[in-house]
Amino acid sequence: MSLRKKGLVLAMEMDNEDEMMDTDDSMMEMEETTSVTEDDADSIEEVNDAVEDAAEDSETLERIKDTMEGTLEDGEGMTESAAEIAEVAVEAICARLGIRNVKVMPAMESFGSSSSRATATRIAIESIGENISKAWKAIMQALANAWDKLTKFVMGMYNAIGALEKYNEGLVAKVVKLSAGVEKSDDILDKSGLAKSLSINEKANLDTSKKLITYATKFLDFSNTAADTSISLAGDLVFSTATKFDAKGFLDDATSEIKGLLGKVDASLKDSGGSGTETNGPISTTTVELMVLAGNTKYKIVSETNSDDSSYKLDLVSADGPEKVATMLEALDKDDINELLDKTSDLIKYLKDSKETKKKFDKVQSTIKKAGESVIKALDKSMEEDDKKVYGTLRKSLTSLSSFSTKMASKGPAIGIKTVKAAQTYAAASISNLKVKS
Repeated sequence: MSLRKKGLVLAMEMDNEDEMMDTDDSMMEMEETTSVTEDDADSIEEVNDAVEDAAEDSETLERIKDTMEGTLEDGEGMTESAAEIAEVAVEAICARLGIRNVKVMPAMESFGSSSSRATATRIAIESIGENISKAWKAIMQALANAWDKLTKFVMGMYNAIGALEKYNEGLVAKVVKLSAGVEKSDDILDKSGLAKSLSINEKANLDTSKKLITYATKFLDFSNTAADTSISLAGDLVFSTATKFDAKGFLDDATSEIKGLLGKVDASLKDSGGSGTETNGPISTTTVELMVLAGNTKYKIVSETNSDDSSYKLDLVSADGPEKVATMLEALDKDDINELLDKTSDLIKYLKDSKETKKKFDKVQSTIKKAGESVIKALDKSMEEDDKKVYGTLRKSLTSLSSFSTKMASKGPAIGIKTVKAAQTYAAASISNLKVKS
């Protein structure tokens, strides 16, 4: 069962309870190790999706709680009809979160008379506060789990890169052994699925493969840049917790950092068709859409700043790839195969060098954990209204930054591995298509 179906709180509770090889053999090893790596990257994304859902639900609970508190300030507490509406909403949210044995509201008749209404409202407010605390503690544990999964992913990634390197060397050796007088048996390879993976503008050939390798390299570059920005933003989070939450200063710094990050996406990696900035009241949303990557994969980098509550969100989201893709894959000759394998070799070396980026994200994790501990402790404290708003800002910023960081640390290498696999499969199929000239 997925995290979203269980509810994050229940899921976290359950978690607490419980010599050159032959090229055919090296291909099998490559397929096995890289598929595990892709699964690990997907599991990181699943955790992040569940965290984002839970954070939104927790914010809704906080708004309901604030509304209840307002009825005590303006009058005698909630009316029975208002309490019934709130009960339905809160129970539905708690069910999505996986909070078990929920009893938020006192008996409805407690809200019927003015003499008992205020007491019943206070009990409801306290109960919702406890559930908000449960949700955020589960969110922080889930974020920690995502970082643990990232560590596992990185270990698998280096195994996968080693397998890709061996397989590449085996393919190069096969090409070297080919006689000079070889030619293509067919001009088109019967590989429609592979054609889709290497498709750009409905074509799949050597040029599109080389472009996808370039895009993968640029995406890895951006992952490294994102790590640097995340370190800075995480440092701002810790600084904010240590200086009585200078929310305005934090927002200004964060907005500047995010604008700088979005400006560092390589021009060749941007798809101008889906990029731009929209403003809706206090919310400003900037989207940078990336070019199609291997496997007809598309991503958007989305930043959102809210001037009302001084919050920001930064995310890497999946987008729909082109509907029209290549269905035919052009066969390569011997020289083309050598050129493609040179490119895959370069990308493999680049992947091996990405270890330094992981060290940077480790620093992000450590810094976010410090800020998270402060924010979680504050959930159980009473505080002034302004401080409550700032804590809300920090919680949203914290989950967004952690989620974005783990996505970038895993998706960058995952795309690189996927690109190498597709290009190597293309090279292998083209080798098999060669024949001695008659």
